[in-house]
Amino acid sequence: MTDIISRTLTHPPVDTRYIAGLWHPARVSPRGFWTELRVLGASLIKPANRHVHKFLIIGRARSGSTLLTRLLNDHPQVHCGREILSRRVLFPQRFLNRLAQKTPQAAYGAKLLSYQMIQVQRFRDPVGFLQGLADSGFRFIHLERDTFAQTFSLDIAQTRRIYHQRDESAAGQRNPGWEHGEKIAQAAAPVQLDLDDFIARLKWSALLLEYERHCLSGFDHMTVSYETDLQDQSAHQPLADRVFDWIGVPPAPTPVAGGMKKILPADPREMITNYEALADRLHREGLSDLLPAPPS
Repeated sequence: MTDIISRTLTHPPVDTRYIAGLWHPARVSPRGFWTELRVLGASLIKPANRHVHKFLIIGRARSGSTLLTRLLNDHPQVHCGREILSRRVLFPQRFLNRLAQKTPQAAYGAKLLSYQMIQVQRFRDPVGFLQGLADSGFRFIHLERDTFAQTFSLDIAQTRRIYHQRDESAAGQRNPGWEHGEKIAQAAAPVQLDLDDFIARLKWSALLLEYERHCLSGFDHMTVSYETDLQDQSAHQPLADRVFDWIGVPPAPTPVAGGMKKILPADPREMITNYEALADRLHREGLSDLLPAPPS
């Protein structure tokens, strides 16, 4: 087992309460096993789609995976699922392949967050897991975001329980329960961070990114940057076209529209009332490279 795999598997829980201090709640939930069983049953009844193009999006939480999924699902021949491995399953490779083979679309994909690989599925050989998927035809997309911005976004989402905002101007809204109005204003209100908690989150997030890069380093994969490809709406169509080409399907017949608006300001320093104290702590701990870059 390599050092980065060992460090992530033995890392104490961050921003999650383990059951009895030992297990991530999603690891002991039986719902994943029941879903796995239902998919197995469906695969035995329904003829398999042997020609489906398969892909997997890997990244950290709050890196833009929901938006990317929505953009790709605007293609009528693409089905991109949610966090398919968010609960423990017994045979994750087979599970993903069965899901892909039962889709009627030309392409099937899903997203997998790195914490799920470590804390929920507990992969001791994540490279071997990915190799098995690659051998069965899966292509990989690595979704990256600036670590400070990603950590801050996750912190705000978890503490204020506000995750996404609809773009009311976009057509084809599919999630009417998304937040708007007063709750969005609440999410963007200034905050004083608990420095110890936030720095622990920041270190864990940096470790997750290192883990993702290690796992994908030996595979041909496409990298998507939140800042370059998702933050600005004008970049969405070029990104979608590149992804469709990468996974092997023609361009979408109509323009894509994610239907989401950014909740937090692009520069997180605008919201952090004790930012100077945080920056001082990170400088003293040798972590100044994790501070957000000055606005251009």
